[in-house]
Amino acid sequence: MSSTKIVSDDALFTVKEARQFVSAGVTRIYELLNRGQLEAKKSGRRTLITGASINNYRAAMPFYQPRQTAT
Repeated sequence: MSSTKIVSDDALFTVKEARQFVSAGVTRIYELLNRGQLEAKKSGRRTLITGASINNYRAAMPFYQPRQTAT
């Protein structure tokens, strides 16, 4: 398995920007934040997702396992 980073660990993304890296909607992003699966920082009212947490979340995603078909 490759440890290729999707984004710079130091980068910060708005919730809407983070959607493209996580392939999820805004509601799902906030669910991941509330579960601690993504980390964020606050800048005034803005919630900024850390690049490191995006990389960690994607690295922890399981690989697709095709079903075994009966023959």
